Amino acid sequence: MRLHLRRREEKKIASIKNWTLIYGRRKTGKTTLVKSALKYDTYIIIGDVNNAITQSGEIVRIEKALEEVKRTLKTGGIAVIDEFQRLPEIYWSLIASWRLLVY
Repeated sequence: MRLHLRRREEKKIASIKNWTLIYGRRKTGKTTLVKSALKYDTYIIIGDVNNAITQSGEIVRIEKALEEVKRTLKTGGIAVIDEFQRLPEIYWSLIASWRLLVY
């Protein structure tokens, strides 16, 4: 039997439609919360400074993963970049410029 405890943040997460940073202490359930409450189109995990893991479990170069995120945003979809802090800073401005694609 699996027990699912509702968190008060679930409704807020489910209604996300724009750029949002979800942060908090390690091991507090942020990833689980997003995966269970948000209907996303693309989900990637930054593995290290060179690689990312796709939602299907494939290991790809960060550039390829971010191109998928960009495509998703251009079509009005929702993309999640998990473990964002592992992403090299050089990509931060690039991602910030995509904000113009959404509006």
